[in-house]
Parts: sequence; C-alpha cells; structure tokens
Amino acid sequence: MWDLTLLGSFRLLREGNIVRGLKEEKLQSLLAFLSLRPGNPQSRGRMASLLWPNSSESQSRTNLRKALHTLHEYLPELADLLVLEGKTLAFAPDKANSVDVIRFRTAAQTNTLRSLRQAAKLYGGDFLPGLWDEWILAERELLNEEYLRVLEKIAELLENRGDLDEAIFYTRTLLAKDQLREKFWQRLIRLNGLTGDGAAVETTWKQCTKTIKRELGIEPSFITQQVYEESRLAVHGRIGSENYIIPPLRTVSNNSKTMKFPNRRYSETMLGYRDKDIFVGRKEELDFFRKWLLSENSTVLNIYGPGGVGKTTLLRAFEKIARGENWSVVQMEGSEFTDVSGKDIWLNRTGSVIFLDAFDEISNPFRWIQDKFLENLAVPFHIVIAGRHPLKTMLPLNSGWHRLLFSLPLTGFSTEVSWEYCKARGLKDSVISSRLIRAAAGSPLALSLAVDMVIQYGWDVPQSDGFTKNITQIPTWHVVVRSLVEELLRETDDPVLLRSLEAAAVVHQFDRDLLTALLGQEGKTLNLAGAFDKLASLSVVRPTAHGLSLHDEVRRLISDDLRWRSPRSYTELLLRAITYYRQLIYSGEPLERERLVAECLFLVNEGLLNSLFFEEKAAEQIYVTNGEPEDIQAAHDVWLRWYQRSLGEYPSPALELQLRRTLAHPSVRFRLARSYNREILGFAAVIPICRDCLDLLTFGSATASLVDTCFTSNDLDSLPLEAHETTLFHFRYVVEGDQWSETVRSLLLCDLIGLLINEGTYFVSTPFAYYKEVLDVLGFQRLDSARNWGNGNASPVEHYKLDLSRTGFDEWYKDLLHRWNAFETLPTV
Repeated sequence: MWDLTLLGSFRLLREGNIVRGLKEEKLQSLLAFLSLRPGNPQSRGRMASLLWPNSSESQSRTNLRKALHTLHEYLPELADLLVLEGKTLAFAPDKANSVDVIRFRTAAQTNTLRSLRQAAKLYGGDFLPGLWDEWILAERELLNEEYLRVLEKIAELLENRGDLDEAIFYTRTLLAKDQLREKFWQRLIRLNGLTGDGAAVETTWKQCTKTIKRELGIEPSFITQQVYEESRLAVHGRIGSENYIIPPLRTVSNNSKTMKFPNRRYSETMLGYRDKDIFVGRKEELDFFRKWLLSENSTVLNIYGPGGVGKTTLLRAFEKIARGENWSVVQMEGSEFTDVSGKDIWLNRTGSVIFLDAFDEISNPFRWIQDKFLENLAVPFHIVIAGRHPLKTMLPLNSGWHRLLFSLPLTGFSTEVSWEYCKARGLKDSVISSRLIRAAAGSPLALSLAVDMVIQYGWDVPQSDGFTKNITQIPTWHVVVRSLVEELLRETDDPVLLRSLEAAAVVHQFDRDLLTALLGQEGKTLNLAGAFDKLASLSVVRPTAHGLSLHDEVRRLISDDLRWRSPRSYTELLLRAITYYRQLIYSGEPLERERLVAECLFLVNEGLLNSLFFEEKAAEQIYVTNGEPEDIQAAHDVWLRWYQRSLGEYPSPALELQLRRTLAHPSVRFRLARSYNREILGFAAVIPICRDCLDLLTFGSATASLVDTCFTSNDLDSLPLEAHETTLFHFRYVVEGDQWSETVRSLLLCDLIGLLINEGTYFVSTPFAYYKEVLDVLGFQRLDSARNWGNGNASPVEHYKLDLSRTGFDEWYKDLLHRWNAFETLPTV
C-alpha cells in the first residue's frame, strides 16, 4: 500500500515505511507531476522540457533518461507505481487515492461540512515547499486558493448552523493563511459581533487596521469600516431590537420633478443627478490627471476602487478638465464595450481622451482591450479606465502594458472632505453632520444617501413604541439601500403597487399569474389587475420574452431591503414562487418545463449562478432556436473567433473537423443564439451518449479521456444504439460571439440547464475557470482521473458529472436550496 504526501513536505510511504532515495528535487517533481494525473500518459519530451526548461532539448532528454535510470536501479519498488511504456510515462491510475492532493481535492468538491472538514484536515501545508519549478508554483497557488475556499465555506456553514465559536476558529485559520484579504477580517469582526463579544470586535478591528496599514500603507476599506460599525452597534443592542421598524416606503414630499433614468446603472445615475453641481475633495487625483494629460506617449490611466467610492463622479470631473484643455472626449461604458465600430471616427481623432467606465462589466477585459479595442486606434491615445479592480492584476507579468499603465486607486472620503460635502449639501447642524460622517465611514455614496435621508425625512425615524431613533443607529448599508429604493419608487405612492414590486423583486421575471400566486390570500384583497398595469408602465420595469422583469439593480435593492426588513415575508414569497414553478414543471410541455428550470435556478439566489445565467443586457434583442445544417458555416466562424479570443491561439484542423462533424450529426442538440436580424451570435451543442454518437466523443483527446475513464468496454457495448433511447448526455460546446457575449452565454446556459428536468446523467468538459466554478456550485462531481492537459498546464480540461438518474431533479434542487438558503425541504406540490 502506497501513501504519497505532497502537501507540507514530500514523503513516500510503502506499507507504512518511508521510501528513501528520492531526495533529488527533480525526481520528486517528476513523481509529483505524474501522480496528479493518474492514468494520463505524458510524453517523455514534454516531461523533459517541463523539468529542465533552461536546458537544450537534447540535454533535457538526457537528464530525464538519467533520472529514470536512477529510479529503475535504486528504487525498483516503484515499478507498480509508475507505468513506463515506450515514449510515455504515467502514474498508475489504481494508485490515485494514495496521493494526498487528490484526496484533498475530492473531499473539497462536496460542499458538506463533513467532507470540507476532511479536506481541511488533509491540507498539511503548501504544495512541495522548497521546490520552485514553474509548474509547482502554479499548482501551489491553485491549491492554496482551494484551501482558502474550503475554510471559508466551512466558516459559512458553521455560521448558518449557529456554531459561531467554531466558525470563528476557522476564520482565524483563514487569517493566519492570508492577512491581507479584508473579507476575512470582515467575517471575523461580524462573527464576534454576533456572539456579543464587544471586546473581541474592538481587538479584531485594531488588528485589522494595524495589519492593513503596515503591509499596504492604507486604511481598511469603508466596507470593512462599515462591518465594524454595524457589529459594534449590534453588540450594544442597537440592531435587531423587536421595537425597531423602518417606516413604510412613501413618495418623497418635495416639488422636484420625477426623474427619468437613462441607460447608466441606476445607483450612479441617481447619485450624479442629485450631486451634479457638487464636487468636493479629490485634489490630488485632479492634479494627477492634469499632469497625466501632458504625456506625449500613448498611456492608460486606471482608476479603481470599490462600488460607491465615487469613480463615475470623478470621471465626470476629469471629462470637464479635458474639455477645458480643448481635448475631444469619447465616453463609453461596460455595456457598450463589445462594439466600438460606430465610434471609430472619434476614437481616431488626434487629441482625444477616451473614458471607459464600468470596466468590470465585460468578460476577459484584458483580451478585449488588446484584441478588440486597440486595433481600432490609429493615433496615440489617452485612455482612462474605471472599474472596481486594478487592471494590472489582469495583465500577464511579462506584458508590455505595464509600461503604458498608470494606476490611481480611489479610496473613501477623509473626515475633512466629508465635512466639506455636508456643508455643500446645506447641512448646518455640526452635530448631525458629525454623526452622519461617522456612520458613512468614508463612503461617498453612503454619505450622500444618508444626507439625502436627513434632508427628506429629518433626523429621527419613528418606531412602533412611539419613540424614535436617529438615522445613524440604522446600519449604514441599509440606510443606503432604503434611500435608493425611495428614490427609485418616487414615481408611485400606491401601497398595492409597492407590495407587488416586493413580490416581483423575488423572481427573475413575472406575469400576472405568477404575481397572483406570489401574493396568495393577500392578493385576493388587492387590485392586482390595476397594480400589474402600473408595474408594466414603470420606468424600472422592462418586457421580457415571458412577461416582465425589474431592472437588475432595482430588483436586487428591493429584494435585499425586503430580506433584511422582513425575512419571513421574503421567505414566504420565495417558497410560493418555488411551488408555482414546480407545479408548472410537472404539468407543462417539454420546452416550457426546460425554461422553468432556469427560473427555479434563479430562486437559489447564489451570486455566481445569477451573474452567469441571468445576464440581461439586450436580452430582448436575442433569442434561442434550433440550429439547421445551413447554419454550420456561420457557427463555425463564430467558434473560430471565440477560440482565438479565449485561448489565444488557432485551433488545429482536427478540432475544426470535430466541430463540423458534431454540429452536422442529426442526433446532436444544436441550439443557436440569434439576434432578431437572424445573425448568429453563439451556439451550444449537446451530444447524447449512445453508440450512434460515440465516435464524436472519442474523436478528440479531451473527451476521449473522459470516455476511457468513465466507461468500461462492457459499458460501451451496452449503451443504447440511438439517441432517443439514452439518458446520458455530454454538454459539448457553449460558444458566444463578440457581440453581447455575456447575454448570449446566459441565454444558452439557461437553455442547457433545462435538460436537467429529464433526470439523466450529464457530463461537462471545460478548461475555463468560470465554468468550473459554476459546475462546483451546481453540485457536479469533478472527475480528476479523467483530467486532460491538452491545453497546457494553465488550463487543463476538467470533466464533470451529475447523475440525476438516482436522486431525481427534486432532490438535486432541494440540495441547492439547502446549501444556499438553508431550506431543509421543498414545498409540497
């Protein structure tokens, strides 16, 4: 019996005894590399260049021969651990469970508390410490991130169970591993607050502040400050009081005109509207921008900081300066980034400054900048890019972009600037201003909205016992949400409409029947017909293919507000929505049933799923339909561009042939995303696993490894002959083109996820990290033994499996709800 330890140290045991003679680093690296890919033969040439990258090809091959000779001569007991055949090397597949890394990853895949605790126990330290091969560094980082994810998930599950002391222990373990991630500090502060330990809240806050200042030279973010303030107030009994209520939403009682929101994100548009004539502070940033404009070479200025820190407001100030210096100004936002062709006359005008806001809203931003944007520029350029994250972290280390990039991190308001802002807004009471500034904790958005609430409603908030509390005793974030919702709903003062909006905010999209079901008995006493008509006319509501939908930002804000203010009401609406959809699923037509699975998925309310599956930009302009043979060439062209954009290289002729054969096969589910002018924007393909289609899977090396691992020869012989007889499926492609890529991907994924209602067994193969993450969230099992490295070390093709033939759709869905919403059972249909 073998036991190979790679975490914390290198150690090889056989029958409990240490195998000596593997002290040479290259031998350890060789065995480790092969052990992480059991049953996956590696060519000798590849291993030689991997282990000796700085040697010539002939020398590296000589070094490998010597290493293998050493193993054969001095460690013959390794003969049953390694498979040496001709020009390939492999780790014996039946010994995979002897490797601690594989056991760790297997345990980490299942998001149950027991399995995750086992994973945490298996992680004995960094991967192969003391070895510095390039592939080891990359693997070490991946495993370290996976370990942090495991600890974070354990702490989350324990917190949900109420085991706060143990959750604190695991959070401290997180911080011991990485002290510079503020979200870990935020969790520890919040957990200490929930236990009522005020001293621990203060101590943790001081440790956080000291660490961040010492290592980064900055103050903790205003989000961390906000968590501290809320936890401190919670300890003193100011949050969670049964007597505390929030006044009902109502129309702002002033004479200002109803605001019509343009296409910008609502929160920033509203803030800009209110404060369009008020700009305070930011002197250093403005001076930096003026100096940067004088640069004669092409350069990029990257402004970054958390949401609400004032990036858009500062961009407007920059634009004003540029125009004052006689520069031409081009403004673009994330939603416009996919198409720059219509702006080329402006982009190539000498003396232009290009402002790109909401940069985080595009996928793969570095590749877009390099491949889709710069090719449109024919003159020296000055580009200002604003987003939540620093652009430099998205660039390859050896990228020449680093020489062109200037970074300008944006932090919150200082106390002095906050005072200046309050004065500019007309607040004359220094005591009130001081309390608001403290409550806002440096956030420009929080301060602006808190000031707005005081101006609109006064200082005191009424409570059910007849007494009042001042506005700073409400958690800062909820002040922000509440004020923003007030402004967004100023078009109406109808309480029936308000209740309908709350119900509509819980679901992805709605129609009259769903709204009636959501409001239940309460709906019978309300004029829902009139409320639905009013909903349809609101500027924050837009039509969809299957009803109406609230604007994403509005829905999120109203939903968050309702969940915080009345969690019982929120849960009741959610359960009614689940019941409604499941009734339709089990009584509807096949295509309708598949569509409703996606709507059920939205109710899981998991951030990654919602961001990937429910991107709604331009959704009303795109639809999904069946692909036809005459569409194959156009789909191939979309795939070719997508492949080059995503992987940075050209596909081989064999891959192109494989795609054409797949799309042309009559049994393959070939679905297209089209614009309403019939242009193909992307496609998805699903291969039924049957003998008729088996050659489509064994044709490529990546999926061939899946078939070899998951199916014995007897399994293959017993497969159904034709597609309509099988319950096994392989999700082969999800390809989105350049235009509206996020929306296309979301629509295709929603179309695919509906197949799960058929309760078969589903396989997915992908090299892309964002798909791997979402498959983990959905409960797919990762098949490490079938991993294929055809795309190189940076992006192995991972294979995943979800077997619903045993559990059924309901059990799978219940598990998702339990993991992300703590629901133990499904409502009865």
